[in-house]
Order: sequence, then C-alpha cells, then structure tokens
Amino acid sequence: MNKNEKWLKERLSTTPVLEEGEKQCIDCLKDTQISEANLSSCIDVLEVQLSLDALQPLVSIMKDDRRSLSLRKRAAKAISVIGSDYIQAELTMILASSSLELRLLAEIALVKK
Repeated sequence: MNKNEKWLKERLSTTPVLEEGEKQCIDCLKDTQISEANLSSCIDVLEVQLSLDALQPLVSIMKDDRRSLSLRKRAAKAISVIGSDYIQAELTMILASSSLELRLLAEIALVKK
C-alpha cells in the first residue's frame, strides 16, 4: 500500500467534510436505480472536482458488469484523472482478473493524466 492509498483509507475511515454537490454526486454513484445519463453527469462533476472520495464508488461502477461498457469506461477514465495512485493496489488486482473487459478498464484507469 503506497502513501496515497494509506491517506485515502484514513480519510474514508473518518467522516470527510464534503461540499453538498459533491456528496450528492457520490451518493448517486452508489444508487443502482439512477439512470446512466444522470450517473454519467455525476461522474463528470466528480472528475472536474477531482473528488478523491469518489474513487471507491467509481471502481465499483467500473466492476459492475450490469452497467454499459461505455459508462464503465467513463468511470475508469475519471479514476485516471482524479488519481489512480490512491487505489493502485486495487487496480493492480483487477489487472489479474480473468475478465478481459475488466483488465482493459483497469488499464484505462491506471493511465496517468
């Protein structure tokens, strides 16, 4: 676990103070009933805000094969922009997946922006 991963783990174990809009968007990432269009918009907002607190929910979307591939790619791209260094160990584990699609998404997420 690198120092960024340790920092994020500690941050998420506390109750981080988030802007209301950021909190709403992160909550949307966890909502399985939200439309893909709204979910994509939330990903865009969180990417612009460089929301580190969104990284774990974005990984969950990336791994959710019930979601469209385009949305999962969008989540992977957002991870790379926000900072894949904060979840590098998890992404490295995904690279060892038997799923070619998941490995591709992990590669997208690991690209440094």
